Amino acid sequence: MKLRTKIFIPVFVLIAVVTVSLLLGANYILAEFTSPVVPEYSRDSQYYIFQQTQSEAPADELSQCYSWLKENSKVFSILSFDNIYLNGYFAAAENESHNYGIFFHGYKSEPREMSFLAKNFHEKNFNVLVPGLRGHGWSDGKCMDMGFYSKNDVLSWCSFLTERDSNAKIFLFGVSMGAAGIICAGSELPENVVCVIADSCYTSAWNQFVFKMKSEYNLGPFPVLTVASKFSKNKFGFEFSEASPLTDIAFLKVPVLFIHSKNNSRVPFEMLDELYFATKCKKKKLELEDEPGEKISGESFKTYMKTINSFTDSFFNEQESSK
Repeated sequence: MKLRTKIFIPVFVLIAVVTVSLLLGANYILAEFTSPVVPEYSRDSQYYIFQQTQSEAPADELSQCYSWLKENSKVFSILSFDNIYLNGYFAAAENESHNYGIFFHGYKSEPREMSFLAKNFHEKNFNVLVPGLRGHGWSDGKCMDMGFYSKNDVLSWCSFLTERDSNAKIFLFGVSMGAAGIICAGSELPENVVCVIADSCYTSAWNQFVFKMKSEYNLGPFPVLTVASKFSKNKFGFEFSEASPLTDIAFLKVPVLFIHSKNNSRVPFEMLDELYFATKCKKKKLELEDEPGEKISGESFKTYMKTINSFTDSFFNEQESSK
């Protein structure tokens, strides 16, 4: 066997092994970061609800708020711009009101996450809407899109309310991916939207996934995440850098309140100031020492709610809310 052949074969095998490993790794990361939640695992799916027994009682305050949301709401379905069904809980105000709040949950989460906020504002005589994000088990969707497509869903839910009430006065609240969708929709928000709140928003899907690669796998973005992003473009129609609240925040026209905790383990705290300083409209920010958490108690939660209520009260006076 010639020397050249002896060298070529192991080099070829090495390149093939590396290439296959890279492709498999990129596919794994794409699936891990963007695959939709299986519908059966969504707390809002009929399968999950059917599996629950009547003996199951709410274990904590958040669960009690979630039970309240389900018991006092109607479920509405709308068709998205790309013909998938989106579902949402809608609880009408006790008394006639043109004030509305829409609450978008976060990445790999569910409407349950927003139930305590919905209940808080319903008690202030707001109509409240809590959608399930696309790709999160209750609503349809091929992937968790990090805001790239769900920005259109934000607009669709706004239209859902304005078609019912042309005098609707709306604020939007989003956490993580929910916040990203709101900000990415910013330039197209209807005049009915008077303010938005962005809790734990990331600067872009790319930056967020770079953080996840480091924190969960102790790896840098190149080459696996780079290839996964290309796969996403081919499979879902967007690269991770294209879902970018940091780019779109400059076009937001309504006042915004940013919220972030310094010990947030999921979205880096440093992203708060990047977004804040890129914002050109009226803006405020709340920096929390600790995350409010699921337990509705503690000083961080009190500060959280006080700031949210104070911010929204400046756009919705008490007389309007109590009609």
